[in-house]
Amino acid sequence: MIRVAICQFGEETNCFVKGRAALRDLCPPTGRWCLSTEVEEVHRGTQTYIGGALDAVRDLDCKAVPLDFPKMNGANFLAGPIMTKECVIEAVGRICDELRRRRGEYDCLFLSMHGAAVSDLTEDVESYTLSEVRKAVGDLKIMSSLDNHGNLTEEMVRLSDGYIGTKAVPHTDIYEAGYRAAAMLIRTVRGEIEPKMALRKLPLLSFWPAGTTLDGTPKEIREYLADYVQRHGLLDATFFQGFSSADCACTGASVLEVADGYVPEKEAEELAFYVWDRREGYRAESCTAAEAINKALTMVKDRFVVLFEGSDNPGSGCPGDGTHLLRELIGRNLPRTVMGPIYHPQAAAICHTHKVGDRFPLKVGGDTQPEIFGAPLDEDVVYDGHWPK
Repeated sequence: MIRVAICQFGEETNCFVKGRAALRDLCPPTGRWCLSTEVEEVHRGTQTYIGGALDAVRDLDCKAVPLDFPKMNGANFLAGPIMTKECVIEAVGRICDELRRRRGEYDCLFLSMHGAAVSDLTEDVESYTLSEVRKAVGDLKIMSSLDNHGNLTEEMVRLSDGYIGTKAVPHTDIYEAGYRAAAMLIRTVRGEIEPKMALRKLPLLSFWPAGTTLDGTPKEIREYLADYVQRHGLLDATFFQGFSSADCACTGASVLEVADGYVPEKEAEELAFYVWDRREGYRAESCTAAEAINKALTMVKDRFVVLFEGSDNPGSGCPGDGTHLLRELIGRNLPRTVMGPIYHPQAAAICHTHKVGDRFPLKVGGDTQPEIFGAPLDEDVVYDGHWPK
């Protein structure tokens, strides 16, 4: 019976956010790791990378050997500022120590990573992680699931035996990526397949709100790649959109092909050109708050119009306390207008000292980086969600 070690480490790093992420910040709220003894209880049956890997191991009659790893958001990796050097060294060191200590308990390693982690130690955290892990496990097979927003490098490809990336944006196929990566790993160890990879980087930065695969060019490319895999008998093909907020040399889009028994250079070239020819489909329209509201007003008929402020998205490591749009809405005093949540614990705490209907002064938002996301709003408010004239 094949024994599969299972682990996870990474972050989606936003280099434009102030501060640094310590190891404790990757394991909110307590800083505690997910211990090997609780991995299956926490992740079994969940729509996560680890949940998918655990199910693949079970379905293919193998044994899971979970390791300790930082207790991150199970459904996806946390997004945040650049990680400290100490964070990466400590986390990877602890993982490698356990791999060495338990060396005789596993035959291969499933290592879930993001693909866009950056630290003060290195801009390519995934390659550093794999290089250290290689020292611990030698030539044992290592395969990983990756986020569609990964910034892949040739070094990552050299150090790994295979990757499966998510294809959907939003990432509704996280479980599938974990499952397929673990299944490909097991089939490789059994000698059923021999995965080989080819990577093609593209001189393309995609702003993630323009990359949703629900419609338009991204949907077309996702479907074309899936069909291409079937027609050419590949093991996998992923167009990684990259993570433009990771401000480093390796940032950018790429195409990764995985074939059985040969390096799919020709296929990777073909698909890279296919994507490049459709690059205009990833061009995002950028509006000021005033321009966005003007456009929304032309669309209002018998339904609501939703303005999505993608540049201050907590899911990509931003603080979520931006005020540009709210300031414009208040200035216009538009009827039947609702503003979504702003992250500002201090303001929320003050509200909780009042009762519904109270009027009081309140400073909202703009705490983190006012020079980028907007200065705080200092207004009289009524504690029922309405901003008075």
